[in-house]
Amino acid sequence: RPDCFREAFLKDWATAMPNLPKLVSWAKADGSGERAKAMLNALEEAGRNRGASQDLVDSSEFRTLMPIAHYLESLFARHDVDQNGVLDNDEIWKAFPLLAPFIKKMGNGKADSEKVQKAILSYILTFGNIPDTSVGGLIKLGGWYLIHGWFSESADRLKILNVIGSFGKSAKVQRAAAIEAYYDGAKNNLRTLIKNKEPNTSAKVADLFQCLPEAAPILARDMAANLDVVYPVNQLKSEIYIAIMKQLIDRDANLENYCLPF
Repeated sequence: RPDCFREAFLKDWATAMPNLPKLVSWAKADGSGERAKAMLNALEEAGRNRGASQDLVDSSEFRTLMPIAHYLESLFARHDVDQNGVLDNDEIWKAFPLLAPFIKKMGNGKADSEKVQKAILSYILTFGNIPDTSVGGLIKLGGWYLIHGWFSESADRLKILNVIGSFGKSAKVQRAAAIEAYYDGAKNNLRTLIKNKEPNTSAKVADLFQCLPEAAPILARDMAANLDVVYPVNQLKSEIYIAIMKQLIDRDANLENYCLPF
């Protein structure tokens, strides 16, 4: 249960992070425990499948939280030159090259310009969320693109965690869209291909679900063994297919080291 997970994490998190002393000190500094709660919420938003939801926390999701915390601290260790616990304006833009590839990927071909990427990072730091793709959202981003250079940026650890969480949310949306597009285009043949353990098909499925190539034969075996569930004669809707595949991957301990959590 998520509430039990959060209670246990907040009780023992400091002793579980002996190699992240500055993060521990920052989270403890307010004395109330609220900063630690906010940190956990941001970590969940960045690392869990559906963010800080009431869904059950599976082991693959938990394993993503610590790498995110380490990545956060690596940014501060490298770029918080004055060690005040805040990335000031100059420090943020020196760290920008480390964040730019994520922004470019999030833009899905519409954020190749460095100027656009910087405007998006400034937007997330200022407003706390990624720009939406509605007409109003794009107009707001366009306006911010024109004026963001007039303002100085600064970000503490929580703000940077929120940036990382924005990247994670965007990546999950793009990942689901890619799987749906492939499944909808190929589902008429997938049952036969999976039944025959066709290697190119299992390799494609592994890639779409962000698994290493080593996962392909394991996935081929699992999908064939659960053929009538994953690829029934009466074809599934793409969102149901994704949910079933996620369960299939999460249930197989052999895939833990090969597949990113969905």
